[in-house]
Amino acid sequence: MDNVIEKIRKLLALAGSNNDHEARAALLKARELMARHKLTEKDVSAERKAELRKVVCDGYTYSGKKNWWFARLSRVIAENHCCHACGTKYGKSATATITFAGLDDDPDIAAELFRYAVQHIQYKEKDYRLYINRRTPYQAERNARTYSWIMNYANGFSDGLAAQYAEQFKQNENECMALALVRPVEVEQFAQSLNTWKPAVRRAYSDETAQQLGYMAGYKFNPTKQITG
Repeated sequence: MDNVIEKIRKLLALAGSNNDHEARAALLKARELMARHKLTEKDVSAERKAELRKVVCDGYTYSGKKNWWFARLSRVIAENHCCHACGTKYGKSATATITFAGLDDDPDIAAELFRYAVQHIQYKEKDYRLYINRRTPYQAERNARTYSWIMNYANGFSDGLAAQYAEQFKQNENECMALALVRPVEVEQFAQSLNTWKPAVRRAYSDETAQQLGYMAGYKFNPTKQITG
């Protein structure tokens, strides 16, 4: 075990490199080893103290009637980046804002990926809305069909992304780019202090085609490429 701890310490030292690619690869490898051997920051370094942080995704709000798929998508991303995701509610607001809690830069990475994923899904929503507007004369029907389509597409995307993470970890189990990480106890405890909110969700009709399209998009989504890009 001493050899493993020493290796992790060296990798954490490399994580401070001016070379961004080298630093990120070293940090991911260190976290992979820590997750595999059930080690915490305190176990591997008496000097380096992990910082508990939260990142609030301003502008990314949801309710039971709009964008409630934000909640599931954020959880999938958070669970694979050592974070906790929740909806934070302020005052008497009828909406919640997506928040990521984690150690060091984990919540920043998770939030960045979440924004990229949301942008993709919303772009597809605009395409579908244009499509359905040309084929449906009644506004109420347009809204209902678009709502159901995007809910199914977004859920499929989350399922596909989760499958991609699982497959990626399986293939890279012994490589530095493994992404499936164990969420530290400190993060769980910190997340309990946040003002989380779970709205009652408006029902959406099933759309198998949208679900399948979303699944394939989520499965092909490249988190590593998005970060390094």
